[in-house]
Amino acid sequence: MKIGPDCIMKLLFKQLLATMALGVTLPLGLPVVADAATPSNVGTGASSMTTAQALASSDGSATVTIQGSGITLTSVPSFEGTGNLKNLESSGSIALNTESGKDKLSVNDARGTNTGWHVTAKLDTFENTLSKHSISGAKLQIPATKADDKSNLSSNLVTLTDDDSPKIILAHSATSGTNNVTVSFTNAKTQVTLPTDGIYADTYSGKITYTLDNGPQN
Repeated sequence: MKIGPDCIMKLLFKQLLATMALGVTLPLGLPVVADAATPSNVGTGASSMTTAQALASSDGSATVTIQGSGITLTSVPSFEGTGNLKNLESSGSIALNTESGKDKLSVNDARGTNTGWHVTAKLDTFENTLSKHSISGAKLQIPATKADDKSNLSSNLVTLTDDDSPKIILAHSATSGTNNVTVSFTNAKTQVTLPTDGIYADTYSGKITYTLDNGPQN
């Protein structure tokens, strides 16, 4: 049986349709139709992802409260010395040293107020409470002395008498934060001048009252 040209063309056309349905490359090198599973919105160099956007923003804070803890007079100096009436008559004064463990004038300021402070000293009459002997008119001289710390402060030269008002011995005009000021009188040339008339050979003590006040030196 002979097959005519028309039949051959119909067979080839059917084969072409069958081959395209299977999704394979034709012998003629024609491209295959894209797989139906491939997303329709994907193209060369394109992306389906989008950048996240911030919905809102807000600020917080860190708060610190610093409280002051006051100001104190932590130590005060005391002095002692020995002399005799003969030398006292010629020189009129007795050299004094600091008592053991009582050589410093110290202030601790933790107020944090930047207001300053000052310390005054007042001398009472030299007396012996047992014998009731006393010496009026004594003069206690305490030299100016540099502080032991980094405050660059120095105490004031003061001459205290038993009939006078308090004298400012140490002052700080302004402070901030915590400040410790200490003045040591260990090597200070402190001396007391005493009248020689009518005094008894005895041991006398004159109380020194130190007072710490708020505010700078007036």
